Amino acid sequence: MEIRSIAPCTSKPSIFHVEAQLENEIDIPKACEALSVEEGVTIKFLRCSEELGAIRFTSGAMMVLIYGSGKITVRHAPDDGTARQLLERVAELVE
Repeated sequence: MEIRSIAPCTSKPSIFHVEAQLENEIDIPKACEALSVEEGVTIKFLRCSEELGAIRFTSGAMMVLIYGSGKITVRHAPDDGTARQLLERVAELVE
């Protein structure tokens, strides 16, 4: 997984937006099934759309978007370390 950007939120610089890219494309139905195991623990409001090729969920105050292309974005992260930990866990589940 490659972290492509870490940027402070324009409206609140103490909050970060992180963008990462996985090496492979993601099978949305399979990834959604894997993420559903974590639902209720670290993942809330899991929504999957095979038609759109995307998965969305929240983890605490962070919103995560996963795309079939392998792109993952984390919005509203309190710091880049927290976002990286979440990204690593998500990558484990969806790859």
